[in-house]
Amino acid sequence: MRSRMISKKVRQTVIERAGELCEYCRGSGDFRGMQMAHIIPKSLGGSDNTDNLLYLCARCHFTKLHHLKEAR
Repeated sequence: MRSRMISKKVRQTVIERAGELCEYCRGSGDFRGMQMAHIIPKSLGGSDNTDNLLYLCARCHFTKLHHLKEAR
């Protein structure tokens, strides 16, 4: 994922909002398995603003991506 393009400040704000837990399943995962995910993908005009970002475990992020591909 291109999370390196999201500023550290925005990333930290999202992580704090999530309480360091996956925002879908509320699992803690380990830090390496957690990812930033866009609600509206950048390819569809989504932004890197905190209101368009989720902190997800790898499993929930994969599930979200899978559902997006099916919807297209």
